[in-house]
Amino acid sequence: MKRIIGFVTLMVCLSAAAAHAGGFNIDVNVNQSVLEARAGGEWAADPSTVSAGIGILYDEDDYTLGAADLSIGNPIFIPDLIFGMGLRGLWGEVEKDSEDGDMAAVALMLSAVYEPIQLMDVPLEITGQLCGALSPMCFQDSDGYLEFKTTVGLYVLKERKGVLYTGYRYLNIRFDDDFSESDLTDNSVFLGIKFRF
Repeated sequence: MKRIIGFVTLMVCLSAAAAHAGGFNIDVNVNQSVLEARAGGEWAADPSTVSAGIGILYDEDDYTLGAADLSIGNPIFIPDLIFGMGLRGLWGEVEKDSEDGDMAAVALMLSAVYEPIQLMDVPLEITGQLCGALSPMCFQDSDGYLEFKTTVGLYVLKERKGVLYTGYRYLNIRFDDDFSESDLTDNSVFLGIKFRF
């Protein structure tokens, strides 16, 4: 319960800060077993964009992970392609071999967003994100973390205010031998919607 209250408090603070400074977005995706919810803000720092966000990734049987991101993005090669780089802090609980364990990590995050509207006049958004942390940056029962996520979305509201998307996520968490000798691996396809304010 304390984690949920803390998460809601962070979302309220982040939304207030984003409304004061720049844009704010809410992103939810789901499939039959996994739910992800994220909230974030963007601030222009011409020619770059600074982004910050928080999120939760929940699987009833295997894990509950919280995340806090900070990244900076720049257009590269063409105006519609934005490449970002930053850090993601992770914390949460995992269940493996009928045991509960804790994980925490500081991961390097790489991302790309492509909106080929000028090229094809089609209101699409294509994204990719890679996050990883080696053993020195993992704490508690975890010994390594890797997450890859990609989405393809269609703008459903004017001025790119809403995106309906489908995507794929690969998640791998390695553990200390004291906790588990096997990794937690999850592959999932999901549907989601994102709103920008």
